[in-house]
Amino acid sequence: MRRLWRRWFDHLPGYAYWRGVRDTMGSWEALQAYQRKTPMVPEQHLDLSDGLPAVMPPFWIDGPSRVIVTYHGQQIGTLILETAIEAPLREYLAVQLTEQLGPQLWLALSHNWSLPWSSYLQRNQGTIQPVGSE
Repeated sequence: MRRLWRRWFDHLPGYAYWRGVRDTMGSWEALQAYQRKTPMVPEQHLDLSDGLPAVMPPFWIDGPSRVIVTYHGQQIGTLILETAIEAPLREYLAVQLTEQLGPQLWLALSHNWSLPWSSYLQRNQGTIQPVGSE
């Protein structure tokens, strides 16, 4: 009996919220039409071939956005910027790049021999090993 009560009790807040939304909009169809009219999240592009640019290209900073990050023409990944940017843009993007795309960026740099130690490495049967360690 307790599980049944718990299931209904957990369901009620969500039901009440969506019922209020439906009552405000008039119908589910009106809600779906409203959701279709919402603007898409802006998508921006950033190429890191020459590093993070000193002078940043124009960016949407007033709300959520997505940044497609490329390196020498290959897409590394997508940054999801969920809020408006209030910090200096270059520093903010540097933090987001390392937090969200750190491993992908590291791999892209190492595969293009852009890391200082990468000249000592070679690709050997799917693994990276020091040169001459066979």
